[in-house]
Amino acid sequence: MENWFVGKPPAILALFNHFVSEYQRIGTVTVRAAKSMIVITTPRKGIAYAVPKKTAIDVTFPFKQAY
Repeated sequence: MENWFVGKPPAILALFNHFVSEYQRIGTVTVRAAKSMIVITTPRKGIAYAVPKKTAIDVTFPFKQAY
């Protein structure tokens, strides 16, 4: 997963680590790198999809219906 953060400012990795640690306060999560994103999952399903950019992290939360 380190490849996702190559060339990114250290603050982006720190922000991602904080995001994951906040999820871990709620319950058990696993982080895995996919081809086009980083997936944060519970034992049941993916709960967030993250793509680190140069100055931010794009995060998508899958919902059953559009809001």
